[in-house]
Amino acid sequence: FKEYFGLFFFLHKICYITYGGWEFPGAEGSLGIDTAEGFKQKGALILHGDYTKGGAYVAAVRQIPKIETYGCSFKIKAPGFSSVELRVKDGSGQTFQQNVQLKDTNEWQKVEVPCFIISPNISYFGDEKDGIWRGKLEELSIIIPCVKDGTGTMWIDEIECAIRVK
Repeated sequence: FKEYFGLFFFLHKICYITYGGWEFPGAEGSLGIDTAEGFKQKGALILHGDYTKGGAYVAAVRQIPKIETYGCSFKIKAPGFSSVELRVKDGSGQTFQQNVQLKDTNEWQKVEVPCFIISPNISYFGDEKDGIWRGKLEELSIIIPCVKDGTGTMWIDEIECAIRVK
C-alpha cells in the first residue's frame, strides 16, 4: 500500500463528528477520544452505536479540504464485529461506500482501502451517480453497522489517506 502511493497524511482525530444515520431512525451513537486505548499511543477514537431502538448505522465523519487522495488506511479494534463500512465522498459530491471484512479478533488490525473505484463490494450514490472516482476527497466516514445484540463499540486510530507520488 505505502509502496504504491508513497506519501500519506494523517487525519487528526479531534476533527470528527458523530452521525447517527438519521435516515433510518432509532440509532444513537457517541464519539470521543479514549485516553486509555490506542494502537501505538493512547488516545484512539472510540465510536459507540446503540441500535436497541432501531436504526441501521452510526458513523464517525470528517470533512476533508478537497485533497487529491487515492486510498485510506486505519487501525481498528472492533471486538465482535465481522466488518466495518468505509464511506468517502469525492470532489463531485458522489459517495462511495465499501464493506471491509475484519478478522475475528479482539486485537488491533489494519484496514487498507487502496483506491476508490467501482467493484462488487463498493456501492455509490449522490451527485454524479456513475461510479467514477474524481480524486479529491471531501468527506470520510467510518461506520459501525447495526449489530445483533443491539450495541457495539469500535476503537479507531492512525487514520491516513494516500496521495499518489508521480
